[in-house]
Amino acid sequence: MILCSNRNRFAPLLAAGICLLLFGGSVPAQEAAIPAPSGNYEGDLPIPHIARFRKLPGRMDLQPAFVAPPEIRRIDPRLQPLFDRTLRESGDPEFLEIAALSLARIAREKHGDIASSVDVLTQTMTSSQDLRIRQACALALIQSESISSAPQLLDFTAKADDSIRLVIEPSLARWKFKPAAEVWMGRLSNRLESSSGIRLACEGLITLESVEAAEVLQRELDDRSNPFPRRMASAAALARLGPQRALTSASALSTGPVSDRLLAVAASANQQAESTQLLSRLCIDESQAVASAAWLTLFDQNADALKPLLETGRKHSDAVVRMTSARVMNRFPTPEYCTWLNELLSDAHIEVRNVARQMLVLNAAADETLRLQIIDQAATKISGNPADWQGIEQALLVLGQVRSARHSLACLPLLTNGRAEVEVTAAWLMHLYPDPNAECRLAVLKQIEDREALLKTVDDDPDMVLNAGFQLAHLFQLCGLLRERSQLQLLSENYSKTCRGGEVKRAAAMWAIGLSHENEPLPEIVGQLESRVRDRTGPNPEREVVRRMSVMALGWMNSSSSEETLKDSWKMDPPVALIPQSARWVMLRLGLEELPEPKGDTVGVGGWKLLPAEPLPAELLLSP
Repeated sequence: MILCSNRNRFAPLLAAGICLLLFGGSVPAQEAAIPAPSGNYEGDLPIPHIARFRKLPGRMDLQPAFVAPPEIRRIDPRLQPLFDRTLRESGDPEFLEIAALSLARIAREKHGDIASSVDVLTQTMTSSQDLRIRQACALALIQSESISSAPQLLDFTAKADDSIRLVIEPSLARWKFKPAAEVWMGRLSNRLESSSGIRLACEGLITLESVEAAEVLQRELDDRSNPFPRRMASAAALARLGPQRALTSASALSTGPVSDRLLAVAASANQQAESTQLLSRLCIDESQAVASAAWLTLFDQNADALKPLLETGRKHSDAVVRMTSARVMNRFPTPEYCTWLNELLSDAHIEVRNVARQMLVLNAAADETLRLQIIDQAATKISGNPADWQGIEQALLVLGQVRSARHSLACLPLLTNGRAEVEVTAAWLMHLYPDPNAECRLAVLKQIEDREALLKTVDDDPDMVLNAGFQLAHLFQLCGLLRERSQLQLLSENYSKTCRGGEVKRAAAMWAIGLSHENEPLPEIVGQLESRVRDRTGPNPEREVVRRMSVMALGWMNSSSSEETLKDSWKMDPPVALIPQSARWVMLRLGLEELPEPKGDTVGVGGWKLLPAEPLPAELLLSP
C-alpha cells in the first residue's frame, strides 16, 4: 500500500487510493502507468499554523508523497523482571530508586505493563524512609495509572512538597478520587500553603465538582492580603463551582486596579448572562492585559457577544485581541468580515496575520461567493504596495490554498521584491499552477538565469544564497511541470555536490530533469541520475533528498534499465529517508517487480542503569 505523507514537513497522511486520484485515475499502479505531474495542483496543501517560506510544500513532495514506517522500539524481555526483582529483594537505596524509575520509564514509553509490580511499588513507597525512593515509586504508580494506589499516593502528598504534588495530584483528580477533596479543601484555608499548592487544590476541586468549596473559595478571592496567584486560582475555581458567588465578587473587583480587574475576568468565566455583560465591558478596558483576557474568556463562552466589538477589536493595540477578532469573524462570516480579515493579512504580528489567513481559507471553503471575494482581494493585495511584504506573503498563500490559478503574471514582479518571504512564496504559487503563457515562461527562464548568476557571485551572505536556492527549487519544478528543456545545461550543474543553493534546490533539479524528459530514458541523463542514487557511502555521501528525487526522476523517464539501481535503493536505504518507498513506487509504475512495503527499523531501547549479569544482545544496547 502506498501511503501519502512527507518525511520532514509537508504531506498529509492519505490512503493509497487518494494518492492515485491526485493523478487522475484509480486503477492499480501495476495495471496502468500513473501519469506524471502536470497542470494545476488539485490535492491538499498542508500549510502549518505559522507558515514559513522555506518550508512550503512543493509538487515534488506531494506528487506522490510517502510516509516513513514507524520505528519499532523494544527492550530486552529480561529487563522488566529484573527491575521488579530488584525492588523485592535489594536493600541498596540506589538500586531501589533506579529500579522504580526504570519501571516508570517502561510504563511511560509503553514498553510493557507494570501492573504486576504495583504491589511492591506501593509497599516500598509507604515503608521506605528514603524520599528519593518514595518519589520514584510514586512516579511509577502514576505512570502505570494505578488507581488502586490512590489512598497511599494521597497520603504521600500530605507531607510532600510541590514538586511531588505536581506529579501526583492531577492524576488523583483525573481518577475522580473523592477523598482528595477533603485534603484540598483544608489546604485552601492554610495561610502557609504555596501558590502552586493552592492552584493544584483548586484545579482538583474543579475536576471533582466540589461545589461545597465555593464559600471558602470566595473568601480566599476577596481576601486582599492573599498573594495574587492564590486569588487568581480561587477566582477560576469559584467561576466553575459557585457562579453566583463569583459574579458578586467579579462585580466588585471590576472597578478596582488592574490586578482586581484580571481577577474579575477569571471569576466571570461561566455561562451566566451577567458574566457576559461584565466581560463585554472589560473587553474595552484600557489595560491590554485585562482586555485580552476578557476577549479570550468571552470568545470561549459566547463569541456572538463579541460581534459589536469587532470594529475596534480588529485594530486593538494588543495582538491577542486582534487574533481573537479574526477568529470571531470566521465564526460569523460576512463580506465585511472577509474584508477586515484581508486587512489583517498585513498585521505586524506574525501569528495575527497567519490566523487571519487561516480564517479566510476556512471562509472560502464554506461559501463560494465569499471565496470569489477573497480571491479578488488577495489578488489586489499582491499587486499593491511592494513594501507590504507581510500582506503579500499571506495573500499568496491564500491564493494557493483556495486554488486560484490565474496569478502567474502578477507574481512575476514579486520574484524580485527584495523580501525573501515574498520572492520564494511567489515562485511557490507559480509552480502550483503552471502558466504556459510565453511571457510568463520567458520571464521565469530569465529569473532562473539571474538567480544562478547571483549564486555564483555572492560569497558573504549565506541567507541570500539559501533563499535564492529555495526560490530556484520552485522555479525548477515549474520548468519540469511545463516540460521545459531549455535550461537542461543549467539544471545539470546540480549533479555536483558543490553546486550552491542547498540540497532542496539540487533535488528539485533532479526531479525537473526527469519530468522534462518524461518517457525518454536518455542514457547520459539516466547514468547521471543513477550515479546520484548510488552515492550512499564514503566520507561525503549524496544528500538523501537528492537521491530520492533522482529515483523519482528515473521513474518519470520510464527508465526500465534502472531496475537494479532501484532494487538496491529499496534494499539498502533506510525507510526513514523515504528512498525505499520511492523506489518501490517507481518499480510499480514501470511495471517491474512488485516489492514489499519497507518496514520500520527495530531499535533496542538502551540507557538502562541496571542490566542482567550476562551481556545484552548488541542491538538492544543501542539507544535511539
